[in-house]
Amino acid sequence: MEKELTIRLGVVVEKTRIDHPWQEWRWQACGVLVDPPETAGWRELVKTENGARFHAANLPLILHRKETESYLQNLVTGHPKVFVVMRENDDPDDDAPFEISVITVSAYEAQDYTDTGEEIVEAVSMPDKVRELLEAFIGVHHVEEEFKKRKRDRINVEDEKFGKEPVFQRRSRMTH
Repeated sequence: MEKELTIRLGVVVEKTRIDHPWQEWRWQACGVLVDPPETAGWRELVKTENGARFHAANLPLILHRKETESYLQNLVTGHPKVFVVMRENDDPDDDAPFEISVITVSAYEAQDYTDTGEEIVEAVSMPDKVRELLEAFIGVHHVEEEFKKRKRDRINVEDEKFGKEPVFQRRSRMTH
């Protein structure tokens, strides 16, 4: 198996009417599609009286062999997730309310995106096919790293002691 594995996924976003004084709709990622059809933009999948679901984007889910610990942490929860990172669309010429920028199965990476507050990170259920590929990838590439305690450098305290050399002698030595 290669050092990297790419899985193409489609992102499904749901628009739901809410009862809120400042906001009429709630938008959230609600799922991913394995082997999705091509899409040139947001395509409505299902319409209901209180909202709709859209196939918003197709993105690559890229697995790296050095991040298997994070993937393993996601799997051991018992309910593995795919994290969808969205950002409000500021482009006035684009009808899509959100830009889907990244999908990942690394909880550590998803947490990094929440730090700025500019992105919306949604966790959706991981499809069985993705989970199976992830388990196989971890099985091939995961290496348990043992904890190594850092050792401090040994220094001679007497050489580094403050005030060992009188200040006026040190100043005259530095100016010459």
